[in-house]
Amino acid sequence: MKIKIYIGLVLLVFLMAGCFKTPSYPEEPVITFNGFTNTNTVYTLGEPGSLLVDFTDGDGELGLRGADSSSKMFLINVQDSLLSFPYNIPEIPRKGTSIAIDGTIDVKLTSLFSETDYSLYFITKGITQDTFQFNVYITDRSGNSSNVILTPPMIVKLP
Repeated sequence: MKIKIYIGLVLLVFLMAGCFKTPSYPEEPVITFNGFTNTNTVYTLGEPGSLLVDFTDGDGELGLRGADSSSKMFLINVQDSLLSFPYNIPEIPRKGTSIAIDGTIDVKLTSLFSETDYSLYFITKGITQDTFQFNVYITDRSGNSSNVILTPPMIVKLP
């Protein structure tokens, strides 16, 4: 009797495991624009908010691991490339037994729009607001680069 229960449990585990599909993504990271979380249509420097970018990576080599900081997100300001910067992607834990990973990277707008750099930009141009867009791509620890996405325009103003 106990053997039948044991065999039944083993079969149930195998059936359940067959229900969960292991994600299959290309080795190169793939990104898509998810959105901005700020509630206003105009972003005032220093306000809270985020740029959200969804990603997949088939070889799981995305994000910091130990001393290796080669996995980055690059945000290139289309208006003025001097206002561009690399963003360190935090370590991304794997889910289950698959090495493939997916998720959302949350970049705080206070990091993206440095008050010092952008205030200087506005003062130098003699303006109080401007519209910006960013080309965004990521690299993983294996040196693979993702596709490049263009964010929608965002109006930014001085406080």
